[in-house]
Amino acid sequence: MSWYTVPGVDQDAVLHTQIQIFRNLCNTPFPSRMEADAAAELIDKVGGVLSGNGFHKVDFTDVSRVTAYAYAEQQYITPEFLRKSLVHALYLNEPCNLSVSLCDDDHIHIRSLMPGLSLKDAFNSAYKIEGLLDTHFDFAFDRDLGYLTQHPSCLGNAMTISVLLFLPALSLCDRIPALSRHVHDAGFCLSPLCGEDEHALGFLYRISTRSSFGLDEQTVCDHMEKAVRQIVDSERSRRKALPAELLDTLMDRALRAKGILRCAHLLSIGEYVELSSYLRLGISLGWINDVHIETLNSLLVELMPATLTLSAETQPQNVAEQDKLRAAQARERLSV
Repeated sequence: MSWYTVPGVDQDAVLHTQIQIFRNLCNTPFPSRMEADAAAELIDKVGGVLSGNGFHKVDFTDVSRVTAYAYAEQQYITPEFLRKSLVHALYLNEPCNLSVSLCDDDHIHIRSLMPGLSLKDAFNSAYKIEGLLDTHFDFAFDRDLGYLTQHPSCLGNAMTISVLLFLPALSLCDRIPALSRHVHDAGFCLSPLCGEDEHALGFLYRISTRSSFGLDEQTVCDHMEKAVRQIVDSERSRRKALPAELLDTLMDRALRAKGILRCAHLLSIGEYVELSSYLRLGISLGWINDVHIETLNSLLVELMPATLTLSAETQPQNVAEQDKLRAAQARERLSV
């Protein structure tokens, strides 16, 4: 079962948690300087260990462009990974919400993705695979610099953490700029998932580690958990304190959003994200009880262009056909 179909902790304010670990093999050039034969050999060796431990291989020379982009929409890889000219591969263990990219910017890129606020589970899952690979391979490590990576910002523990947040009340009360400065001082970065500056489409923001050089992995994880819990508490307090006139406006938008999503004939992905955000807020504030937040979380991935296209019996041939199919699926899922 994919990570985005499972209910998560604190899902009224947290969509998902992601831990990424980067490792490189000793005495082996970074992928940017590798020859194709060496990359293929690395994939064969590391992939052999993964294949024996619940992972299956995705070879991008054998999948369609749409299928490849669906993996990016589901956040198992980055879009940049698809454009690599060097031989590269993805190993997936979907039941455990794990993916491992081989010959990306680094030799090994482990990603653990969990619904809701699940830092401990994501951390343990990712490091279980790191520990497995560590028993088979020597990782490039310097006593002063830590794990050696392609990007200097990852030196040290070579781990990054990110959490996707839903912050409508803080956004509407214009608290995002101050919050962004505060988390920056704490060593994190707050950025809109989509949109410009502090104005995020769907009130969705990502908090992520900037640099954790000199800190051990567990300390960084604890600091992130503390920061996220403070933000979630602040968001919930703001929701309770919203002025009456704004609550009336938001209730109207939430109910209109439910009506549009249940009746629309055409629906772009941007419109879905925007409308579902008001529906999500309406559910969180108790105005709507016949739609579940986990349904919205699932649709946020399943209605993405490539993932949507793959699910269709007859694949849409253009954007208009995608919008029609997206609206039909939203109607079906949200009218139950």
